[in-house]
Amino acid sequence: MGKNQFSEFENKWTNVQWEGYISMNSFALKKVHELPDFIQDNGLTDKFNSALIVASASTTHEFYGVIGYRPDEDNTVVDEHAFVYIRNIEENSWKGGILHHANYQGRTTNLPLDITEALNVSGVTASISLERAPEEPYGSLGYLEENNILSGVSANFYIAINKTNE
Repeated sequence: MGKNQFSEFENKWTNVQWEGYISMNSFALKKVHELPDFIQDNGLTDKFNSALIVASASTTHEFYGVIGYRPDEDNTVVDEHAFVYIRNIEENSWKGGILHHANYQGRTTNLPLDITEALNVSGVTASISLERAPEEPYGSLGYLEENNILSGVSANFYIAINKTNE
């Protein structure tokens, strides 16, 4: 993800909508037309061919991620574009936006400290990188870790699951 560049992009879903979309501590592969409508309306999704949805939690925060796959460079590489949303459970407030892999003049900023802290509390890092797509269309975050599918972020998701169960 480069230097953790960020652009704010408001969450327009309620807690109930997110909870109905994906179970906590799980993943699901989705087609573009299955993504939340407010995310579909963003220009980034025009070139997505699919997305990995993930949900994780700590005792204080819930994390929802939409990691879009976009073939690039004449279909020789896949760019991953991550929409991340963190809910502070106690305050029932949301923070989030898009993590970028590069600095785009006038569009991105450094990842704000409050987003970084919220990601860390949720057990998530800003470095999202997939080794390969999951063979299963949905399952637990533990499945992703056990099959070495996520690099960097999977262990952090798994830590969040363990913290929730303590």
